[in-house]
Amino acid sequence: MYGWFDGMSIEVPIVNMLPGSVEENQSIGNRRKVEVFVKANADYTVKADAATTLISSWDGWGTSLYVFGDREDIADLLFTTKDAVTLNGSTSSLPALGLTIARYNIGGSANNVVDDSGTEVSMETSDNMPAFKLMETFWLDWMSKDPTSTSWNWDADAKQRAMVGLATQRDVDILEAFSNSPPWWMTNNHATAGGDDGDKDNLEDWNHDQFALYLATVVSHARTS
Repeated sequence: MYGWFDGMSIEVPIVNMLPGSVEENQSIGNRRKVEVFVKANADYTVKADAATTLISSWDGWGTSLYVFGDREDIADLLFTTKDAVTLNGSTSSLPALGLTIARYNIGGSANNVVDDSGTEVSMETSDNMPAFKLMETFWLDWMSKDPTSTSWNWDADAKQRAMVGLATQRDVDILEAFSNSPPWWMTNNHATAGGDDGDKDNLEDWNHDQFALYLATVVSHARTS
């Protein structure tokens, strides 16, 4: 859960948050972002001090979409102000959160195999990375920059894209995009779970422009499709 804020003293009740959950502050331009990572099982209140804020109003509250899948019940819980929402498989209801910002994770993972001058290459995986966190890439290989070519697959990541639609059909009025990893074939170790050396950039030097092009192309496609 996160929000952009300033100019006010705010208390945010977080349900089911364990001591030791993480609050992360990030300043961007003239705004400050607070992210609260919820864990479980104890009521906790997060306080934001007006003395540390930078602007006078909130843009909204939001969440990332990539772990939720295509779930109308979760969309109702996150992005409406309904008094009671019952999740599939549950016997009790919860008040909806009324979040107004949705963040889309532009993925970098795929299970395709690429012929690299006679050598077959594919994405490397890690036992430490749960499969549900491997977000699909739209750009499958380096053969073509043309987004209408077979190097691109716009049918990828169907569940998260569907969740964007469910969010915008409800109370969301701000969509953001972010990326945790470039497409696997742009990285030094052909992995999206991180570099072999955490102190070094895992994006190949010659792919910096390619990665920027990828992000811009995905956002442009989302706007026009």
